[in-house]
Amino acid sequence: MREELMHNPHDMDWLNHAVPPALVDRLRRLAWDVEFSEETVLRHPEWTLRRVLDYGQWEDYEALALYLGADRMRALLRQVRCETPRARSFCKVLCS
Repeated sequence: MREELMHNPHDMDWLNHAVPPALVDRLRRLAWDVEFSEETVLRHPEWTLRRVLDYGQWEDYEALALYLGADRMRALLRQVRCETPRARSFCKVLCS
């Protein structure tokens, strides 16, 4: 397994740069029931990804993937529970 995939996505070290304000603004509409901020993305990347998979558009996924990077995104995809049929289909395609 490549070293990048061995990082624990729960560790704050795996994110070494600030969340772009444009990303927070873009994803805020997917978090109607919580106060969404840069800290949400940093502290709860799995939750953020799950919201994107369940309610987002392809462009939301691309924006989050651009910020996280491909290896980190794949690591998170392996950990996220895809509960909706839409999210399961999306995860199946992305993880294959």
